[in-house]
Amino acid sequence: MFDRFSYKLPTGSGGGGPPPASDPPTGTANIIHNSRFQVRNKTGQASVNFAVGTAPTQHVRRWYGYCDDAGFRTEISSANTADHLVVKRYTGDATSDWRLVQVYDTEDSLRLVDYAYTFCLIAKLKNASTNAAPLSVAVYTGTGTDESAANLLGGSWTGQTLQGEIDSTLTDLWQSFSFTLAIPVGARQVAIQLRSSFPLTNSADDEIWIRQLTASAPPSIPIVDSKSLALVKQECDRYYQEMDPYLTTTKITLPIHMRAVPTITAGVASTTTGTTADVLVINRNSGSGSVNVKLDCEL
Repeated sequence: MFDRFSYKLPTGSGGGGPPPASDPPTGTANIIHNSRFQVRNKTGQASVNFAVGTAPTQHVRRWYGYCDDAGFRTEISSANTADHLVVKRYTGDATSDWRLVQVYDTEDSLRLVDYAYTFCLIAKLKNASTNAAPLSVAVYTGTGTDESAANLLGGSWTGQTLQGEIDSTLTDLWQSFSFTLAIPVGARQVAIQLRSSFPLTNSADDEIWIRQLTASAPPSIPIVDSKSLALVKQECDRYYQEMDPYLTTTKITLPIHMRAVPTITAGVASTTTGTTADVLVINRNSGSGSVNVKLDCEL
């Protein structure tokens, strides 16, 4: 259940929160995947439009976006120094809510059940002229098994329940916003959602900047994500991978360790018979050379 409290923190400060639903695992780390949006295709995902009327689009690894109207996108620098994700209304005057979601499969979700977590959002407006609705963080649960992000956004998960939602009013300064909630017993799937809108006519200032979203067992407030980038990449790779192996007509095997047998998209005609959740089996049908291969078992 959701403990309805929220408070704003000066960047860099700490604080406490309600006690957990039960004793959390010792050393509980941040449960959010790709909290700082660093794992991505640095060129292909520098600018990604929100999906409209179709399945949600991957903006960075593990974060999928949807909006009822066109004109919205995310932007992030292709440089290694990128430290925030921009959500932008780049054209038109649509005032629809944009949504970014992260969906956990059932196996990942079950380890989160019956514990409380303190969420920490760090975000700001582009500048003092930006007119944006509050930035919302919501947590949903379901009682089904491995249901999709599209069904979540459509409100059709089995037993879909909004466990809690907090609206944070942003300024043109970086700020931290924290709240605590518990994932109830009986939940079989968990999803996190970020949501906002731009209520006035379009301007060059229509940007929300998001530095990170973390969640850890209280009483600590996870302003700094303690996970290494290597671990963050492993978490993302369980759901989606992209690689460029050198392939010939001779079959090779590559370890992938994903949550399920992935859907495979290769840049040239290839054969992938025998692939499992743990091993990619692949060869080109003709010729040789590097091939872009996408492995997708996101929900």
